[in-house]
Amino acid sequence: MFKVLSLSAIVPALLGGITEPIVYGLSVKYKKPLIAQTIAGGIAGAFMGAMQTKAIVYVFPALTTLPAFLGDTFVYYLIGIALAFFLSAILTFAFGLGEESSSSNEETEGQVNTISLPLDGEVIELEKVNDPVFSEKTMGDGFAAIPTDGVIKAPFSGKVELVFPTKHAIGLKSTSGVEVLIHIGINTVELNGNYFDLAVKAGDDIQKGQRIGSVDIEGIQSEGYDPTTILVVTNLDDLDEVDIIDSKGKIIQTFTGKKTIQTEIIA
Repeated sequence: MFKVLSLSAIVPALLGGITEPIVYGLSVKYKKPLIAQTIAGGIAGAFMGAMQTKAIVYVFPALTTLPAFLGDTFVYYLIGIALAFFLSAILTFAFGLGEESSSSNEETEGQVNTISLPLDGEVIELEKVNDPVFSEKTMGDGFAAIPTDGVIKAPFSGKVELVFPTKHAIGLKSTSGVEVLIHIGINTVELNGNYFDLAVKAGDDIQKGQRIGSVDIEGIQSEGYDPTTILVVTNLDDLDEVDIIDSKGKIIQTFTGKKTIQTEIIA
């Protein structure tokens, strides 16, 4: 599964500079490579900055945007890319993946796990989300909701695994081993944390239904962003079954492995 997800995540990163599948799909679960990427990226970025690498237009770094960096400093840009790539590979090899032990996965066998809606709103299928990273299920299966209330609640009891600096995404792990990513809004990383307020940090314990943050939905919309909130299960292959339940405890969707069994979608 790791190899399959890695291959599907690297294509949009290389061709379009879209790194969300790598960050959310892999780094949420495999944290040591994220440390390696951060160190390597920092060194490569420092090198390119010292060499005053320039671009003629603002673009996301990718193979398809290489022409934007053509000029006297282009060779330094290529060296920076090579530094980032090889240093990331070397450091990842040195640090390891930091995967969960097999005993951790065994604890989830035979269990039916439940996830409550993290906020109130209209539940929609993941395929209808206006973001191919999620609609094509690159990072895992799940569901989305068009929020009617800005209060974000813990979908289960467990622990906060990861909080992104921009506060638009948070990774959680339940006591039974379910790992999820809650991504609030489409492309809201560009808001740099504005309109978001999180009441938890990485390492905090959470209880089901606990208020873990809030979002100013109207504020997001006023900036021209879609507030649709996505929840994906990032380790679905390690689980027997996951039920999505509404505020009344009614099952609205069930996931089994990589295959979704649709029971009911609230319209």
